[in-house]
Amino acid sequence: MRPAFTHAARVISAVQTHGEALVLKVAGDIGIATAPQVTEVVVAILERRPPVMVVDLTGASFLSSAGLAALVDLHRRAAPDTRFRVVARESVVLRPLELAGLTELLTVRPTLEEALAVDEG
Repeated sequence: MRPAFTHAARVISAVQTHGEALVLKVAGDIGIATAPQVTEVVVAILERRPPVMVVDLTGASFLSSAGLAALVDLHRRAAPDTRFRVVARESVVLRPLELAGLTELLTVRPTLEEALAVDEG
């Protein structure tokens, strides 16, 4: 059994349940110092094997290459048991995802409601 995860309150703003989905709301800068915290929390959540995992980046103000790498790693870890989704709408977060080609790999939607509604059945 994993120990309880730790995180900086300035990065992880909430973990919520929406039906069968677990949603991690992230705020602030997602960079080399904070991406491991996001990874740690999501990995702990994935151990529960939720059908859907959503990382909501609408509160994020920066997404570095470390954050991008963390999202790819989490997408890989989630498969095949959990459908992994990302919420990103602001260009400061969405643009790095687009430039890295990750909008082709990841299921990225502009709102939480749209991410929860995606049917990948």
